[in-house]
Amino acid sequence: MIALIPYYLLIGLLSLIWSQPVLVLCKPKQNINPILAALIGLCFMSIMAMLMLFCGPIHLSTQILFWIGSLLLAWVKKDALIQQFLLLWKVFNAWNVQQKIGGFLLLIPILYQSAQASKIHDNGAYYQQTIQWMEQFGLVKGLANIYPALGLYSNWHALTALLDLNQIGLGSYHQVNGFLMLLFLAWAFNEYFVHIKKAYLLPWIAIGLFLGFFYLTAPSADLPVLLFSGILIYYFLKGIDIEESFLFACVALAVFLIKPPAMIAVGMCVYLVYLNRFNSKKNLMIVIFGMAMLGAFFYKNTILSGYPMYPTNKPDLFNVEWKVPKNWNEIYTKGIISWGVSDKQQIETWRSISSQEKPSRLTTWLNRKGYKGFMNQLLFFNWLLALLFLIIFAKRIWKTQKALFFLLLFLIVAHYWEWLSLSQYRLMLPTGMGLLLIWLKLVQEFINPKLKSNWIQKTAIISVIGGIWMLSFSPFQLFQDNSRNKQITTSTGFNTRYLITPFHQYEYGPMSFIRIKGKAFYHYQQTNLSWNCALPCVSKSHHDFLLKNLGYEVQQMGESPASGYQLVKQINP
Repeated sequence: MIALIPYYLLIGLLSLIWSQPVLVLCKPKQNINPILAALIGLCFMSIMAMLMLFCGPIHLSTQILFWIGSLLLAWVKKDALIQQFLLLWKVFNAWNVQQKIGGFLLLIPILYQSAQASKIHDNGAYYQQTIQWMEQFGLVKGLANIYPALGLYSNWHALTALLDLNQIGLGSYHQVNGFLMLLFLAWAFNEYFVHIKKAYLLPWIAIGLFLGFFYLTAPSADLPVLLFSGILIYYFLKGIDIEESFLFACVALAVFLIKPPAMIAVGMCVYLVYLNRFNSKKNLMIVIFGMAMLGAFFYKNTILSGYPMYPTNKPDLFNVEWKVPKNWNEIYTKGIISWGVSDKQQIETWRSISSQEKPSRLTTWLNRKGYKGFMNQLLFFNWLLALLFLIIFAKRIWKTQKALFFLLLFLIVAHYWEWLSLSQYRLMLPTGMGLLLIWLKLVQEFINPKLKSNWIQKTAIISVIGGIWMLSFSPFQLFQDNSRNKQITTSTGFNTRYLITPFHQYEYGPMSFIRIKGKAFYHYQQTNLSWNCALPCVSKSHHDFLLKNLGYEVQQMGESPASGYQLVKQINP
């Protein structure tokens, strides 16, 4: 925990340094809040980390070049950075004693939670493996054939690899999400207490902190999408200046590249182009930048899976030998929908759930047991409220805020599309949080514009501080009954080992291997999860599942793991 403090200060410095290229291109009329600048710098570094993968693995040599580039940029922009630090000091001095105490009370559990062993299933399934592949081999042809999610290669994981200290022997620091949460906390406190004391903002901030807290123990790409999407919606409601539009285009593109289903980012990019329709130079810069990044994104996906828009197999443009078999890809995408409704791992279940009539699937989705069913119900209720507000206040919103009308309509439709094509509550949270922020704003503007925030402020702050402290130090067994994550952690609550250094090493029994066509594929014998197993690693259960159900077996295409992988038909299942 304590060791994370200098690490987070280092990331903060880098974020401010790498915000400078974006600020130079943007040329805002006034100084940008340094907290917002750090958030933008984080987005820019994630895009830059993704582009580094095209040149090879993100290893020690890459990191040395990155550090040299950071120092040179810091020297060139030293005057601007000094001004940013002075502004940052001014921002924190503007907080009163109660606000500083509240921030400190949230700082402790966020740091402690970030230092713990992971509670997220996907961290063992593919996050750790993704980062290892990035650090050791870079882009690998057909990597999605080993495990479908390895074909995603999020730029957030690329950023985690870039900022990992394992290359210099200080341990695997994959806690970038903790820094992002602290940055979001500082941004939210500053926006509410210093700039805009609107009652509707507090419940949204509290819920965002509470939901985001669950993602601190792993480099999950869900957290940046959740928080950055909310920030984009906030500035949309507040009003984006044309001169600042390139800043938010960078954020929106980064969010899309982190997780393509992030519909808020898509809508925001379209809006920014629309906003600049009378400013051809700025509009052209946004479009060129966006098209270049999309081209890089399509290239990355094609190398990893054979499909430009992976995980979807449409469009199917290239007939490459490493392409993920179309029938397996279609079954897997049905599995994504099925996992939002049921955790069962049978192909027949995936097919039946994804093909259910919509009313029947909705009923099953809403009646799911455990916390996932509860989250499904909250998302559905939130969507209904947003739809209700759109219907009731359509005329008033149209007359006063046409852009807001279109955004609300877009998010309502996008949320329905997310349910149809994804059905997993965690993938629907960003759009749900955007809808929540909008209808909370409409409640205050159209129902009770004189609503005072004093009691809301106290309730929200006390609730979120109490809730986060409880979650941080509670035994994980309390949440295991309705979770897939029973293999992930045996956390029994408070543990002094995390007060100094964060959790680094996963140990899950002896490592073994499967030999296929003379090539060894490693796996842990006592778990179906891959964690940081030696490369190339294959989940034994996933390997057996593919062979039994579809007759496919993964094969290495050359002598080295960097040569690529393909699925080859072995038997008729």
